[in-house]
Amino acid sequence: MEGQLTEEQLRILKSKLETLTRIHAEIGLLESKKHELLHSAVTNKTKLEDYQKELQEQYGDISINIEDGTFTKPE
Repeated sequence: MEGQLTEEQLRILKSKLETLTRIHAEIGLLESKKHELLHSAVTNKTKLEDYQKELQEQYGDISINIEDGTFTKPE
């Protein structure tokens, strides 16, 4: 049996499908941005760890006050 949707039903169906397609595209963009941010976080963590090693080589084991830059050495 064949039939046909009304113009209004077809318009609503198409609108809902287009909305879902836009949502899926937006999710894809967000996932891509998430991937970029995760990569950037790993890169920056590595840079931080490398700099901490430099400071340790220069000052030894220290505890740094990140607010004012003062540090103490453990006794």
